[in-house]
Amino acid sequence: MKSGTESNHHPASLRVILVCFFLTVATLWVYWPVRHFEFTNWDDPAYVYGNSLVNHGLNSHSILWALGTSYYDFWHPLTWMSHMLDCSLFGLNAGWHHLSSLAFHIADTLLLFTLLRRMTGAWKRSAVVAALFALHPLHVESVAWISERKDVLSTFFFLLSLWAYVRYAEMKRRMAESAPEPTAANTDGKKNSAPKPNPAGFYMGLTVLMFAFGLMSKAMIVTLPAVCLLLDFWPLRRVTIGTLKTEWFGLIREKIPLFILSAFSSKLTFANMQAQNNILSGTTHSWSFSFCNAMVSYIRYIGKTFWPTDLIIAYPMPDLWEFWQIAGSVLLLLVISLAALRYARTIPYLGFGWFMFLVTLLPVIGVVSMSNQAIADRYTYIPSIGFFVVLVWGGADVALRLKLPGIIPQGIAAAVLLACGMVARGQVAYWRNSSVLWEHCTKISPTDSYALYGLGWTLQAEGKIEEAMEKYRAALDSKPNHLNATLNLGVCYAMQTNYQEATNWFAKAIRLKPDYSKARSGMGLALFELGDMQGALDQSTEAVRLDPQNLVLHITRGRALGALGRGDEAREVFHQILQGNPAQVDARYYLGVEMLNESDFTSAAKTFLDVISIAPKRTDARCQYAVALTHLGQKDKAAESYREALELDPRCSAALNGLEQLGK
Repeated sequence: MKSGTESNHHPASLRVILVCFFLTVATLWVYWPVRHFEFTNWDDPAYVYGNSLVNHGLNSHSILWALGTSYYDFWHPLTWMSHMLDCSLFGLNAGWHHLSSLAFHIADTLLLFTLLRRMTGAWKRSAVVAALFALHPLHVESVAWISERKDVLSTFFFLLSLWAYVRYAEMKRRMAESAPEPTAANTDGKKNSAPKPNPAGFYMGLTVLMFAFGLMSKAMIVTLPAVCLLLDFWPLRRVTIGTLKTEWFGLIREKIPLFILSAFSSKLTFANMQAQNNILSGTTHSWSFSFCNAMVSYIRYIGKTFWPTDLIIAYPMPDLWEFWQIAGSVLLLLVISLAALRYARTIPYLGFGWFMFLVTLLPVIGVVSMSNQAIADRYTYIPSIGFFVVLVWGGADVALRLKLPGIIPQGIAAAVLLACGMVARGQVAYWRNSSVLWEHCTKISPTDSYALYGLGWTLQAEGKIEEAMEKYRAALDSKPNHLNATLNLGVCYAMQTNYQEATNWFAKAIRLKPDYSKARSGMGLALFELGDMQGALDQSTEAVRLDPQNLVLHITRGRALGALGRGDEAREVFHQILQGNPAQVDARYYLGVEMLNESDFTSAAKTFLDVISIAPKRTDARCQYAVALTHLGQKDKAAESYREALELDPRCSAALNGLEQLGK
């Protein structure tokens, strides 16, 4: 079962402890700055701080939501729950969320080392592979980006599943070796002893369970059954190239539960992407272009592995690839694959590592294109393991055949790892916050519409509206139908109270994607401000239908109902929001407004007081509270509430007018 065993004079346990210590310290050195980093605006709002079902922490309601939702395209309940647990433990302190992802990355690294060492006995080579995994710059995105928790979490279960599978294979071998020879005493059909427990069955069950947990974290690991078959070839050596077909079929048959889980997860993921109209192959991109891009992408990933520079969070899809690029990529892939098959007996790790790299990248290589990104660093997190195995085992074997002194390959390995660590640490720094991240991307790719949009969004959040609009227009110059740049230009015009111009951009966004809830919501809010209450109700109702989990959309609909004189329906909307989300301050505020409109001043006063207790700096709630108190005859308390509003905002016109009317 073990290959490439390396001798050492140190006790094995001490050796393992020292390697694990080095791997942990080196990884911490690269990633320790993340403890001071912020959330970014790239998916983090949807995954954590802008998602009320997540940022309220782990509870029965949020767990049920996680188990049942395909929000944001994918079904990954354990990923949602991990974010919820972080919010329960650390609130919205982004540094601790980063450290949680780092902890999983360290755990993945140590698991990888332990697994390779157990299978091969080659502890030095296993340690170098694990160190490359820990320190390679391509993996920074998976670790430093909070929303990519699904990568480090799914890999944790992926490696645990492989560990359980290796134990299963060991048990199967031991059972076969210890099985008694058939004799007359044990073949006469009589049971002469009680059935013995089946430890192999236990470990196969554990393999299936860990695989299920991994799929519930990220569906990309659907290729695990194929990886197990590759392990059967090397390093477990359960089969060889010349093994009979019946033995291969037996190995496939034992993995049927894994293949069933894989097929179910693939079908569910594909259905979710179809429902969101995110399958681009055959529509936005032709199938032939998607295939060609996939072939070139494999080679680009190899290039990035060897020379990890100019790393950005989104590599834009080109309009076309040159024939020589496509033909060269296909030829190189074929040559390496044929070499791996040709030397399968003499260099088995080449076949294992190369085909692991190809197979584990397959779900995201883009044959079925689901985004406008050609490649992404995060997709290499698991596939790079196979490639690292080829490089390390191959390099070590070359050194042995050349009879190089041990210090030379060790020095080369140390230099490569040091270089990886230094480059990765520099790459980590770009994740400090959204502004630094997107500015880095636009420096490397100045005309990339995705990066320009991201920087515009960051500037918009900082209140730099004109600068943000400039970036959005630049993104639209590069990609005229950029949906989110179109939408956010409308938002920026609305922020400038130019609601008529805002509706033009929202209308364009709706034309680009009629089922886009954010565009419908923006249109509803703009029409509300323009006084078209029926139009606002229609748009917000459609937005709610498209995205029923988004509470902001329900609030807009409730406001429109109230403005149309349908107060009972409006209050019902706000009550429903508050039943599941008692701290939703906007819903509570507008519920109070409806109570004022219905002259229920006592309930209104209590509701606005609740708003103030949740959000003490809301001057609008203090002024509305004062209005309710005035109607209840409590003018002194009303004046006090107006003054508190003025302390928060000396220019608050509602408070100034209220005090004037009270004669105070």
